[in-house]
Amino acid sequence: MTAGNIIKVDPNTQAWKVDRSGHPKPSSRRNPPSQRSPTAGGRRGLHPPPPRAASPSPTSSPPSTSNDRDIPSLLTSPPPPPALPPTLKVVFSLDWNFTGDVDIVVSPPPPASTTISFVQKGCAACPEAGYGRLTTPKTNARSGPETVEFETPLLGTYHVCALYMAAASITGHVSIPTHGVSLAFTGTTTGRALNYRACDAAQAGYIFSYDLK
Repeated sequence: MTAGNIIKVDPNTQAWKVDRSGHPKPSSRRNPPSQRSPTAGGRRGLHPPPPRAASPSPTSSPPSTSNDRDIPSLLTSPPPPPALPPTLKVVFSLDWNFTGDVDIVVSPPPPASTTISFVQKGCAACPEAGYGRLTTPKTNARSGPETVEFETPLLGTYHVCALYMAAASITGHVSIPTHGVSLAFTGTTTGRALNYRACDAAQAGYIFSYDLK
């Protein structure tokens, strides 16, 4: 700085200016000296503005959150299979002492819904048939017995009927070997009995009923 140079600071803008003529000349810049930094050559320059915070990428997605629909509902889960009744062999049979074809019909208790006969033979794993099945080797035999067996029977009342073309005297049996049960029931069909899809006391071929407790 040479003699005669005068540094003046504008009280309003806080800018300074070197007046080589000896008279102060206010600078049009309003940046305070604190924002300037020395550079090469003795000149002063402005500090670079502070870096801005990085904005999130437009392609980024918010973190995934759990959705109740992603969790299987217990209400929509299939129900568990029904538990099997305890193992207990129960045998129903029909016997006769005349020449003729007789077919056994057994209706198990609810919730079973299928009557067992030569048309619907049932099976040991069928809950709709009460886990019963027709076990007669030949259903058109000219002599008895004809049998239906249950290995896991439902508790309740079993109805036993006979299919026959005319009135006849037929003996029905129920046996539970492990309990020492062996009972015989004599029944007489009232005529032509051909209902193989239902058995109860109102049917023409009704022989007997048995309550399993």
